[in-house]
Amino acid sequence: FLWSSECDFTMNLDEIVQDFDGNPDVQVTLSSPNGGGMQSTVGMLARILFQSGYHTSTQGIFPSNITDVREAYDNYFDIRGNRSKFKGAREKSQLVVALYQKPIPDLIDKLTEGGVFVYDSKKIELTEKQQQLLDSKNATIYKLDLSEIEKLTPEERKANLNTKHKRHSIVLGFILSQLGN
Repeated sequence: FLWSSECDFTMNLDEIVQDFDGNPDVQVTLSSPNGGGMQSTVGMLARILFQSGYHTSTQGIFPSNITDVREAYDNYFDIRGNRSKFKGAREKSQLVVALYQKPIPDLIDKLTEGGVFVYDSKKIELTEKQQQLLDSKNATIYKLDLSEIEKLTPEERKANLNTKHKRHSIVLGFILSQLGN
């Protein structure tokens, strides 16, 4: 897969947003359509943060799709890690990952000033207005091309079983690379 950005940027967990006591406090938001398997990725990221010495909490926002299972609702997860034992999600996140088009306006609104916005460039096309909003927040923007994973032959798909998990594993690796140490 490929990613592109205007600059090289890596967050350092010990230098990003700090709480009242000067301790690091990070929040990541991930979005994925209903049934996209993102909850496993969220659990892995929360566990990694926890095992790195951060108190973690997760919050999933996924409205019911009982009326129309084909509808893609605004689903996203917040993962917060800090050393001050704060629980619950904050209003804004330093790192936002978008894997489908529908919730983009809400996700841009959720991004902090100077945050990192990551999106699947083969599934999402930012409008000029959305790009301007991200620029006004001084956001670092990464465009991930995850389409190669989806170009599997039927035989490869049988052998690999679930490309969603591969896709999310790559996203998790990218998130961890951005969080630094």
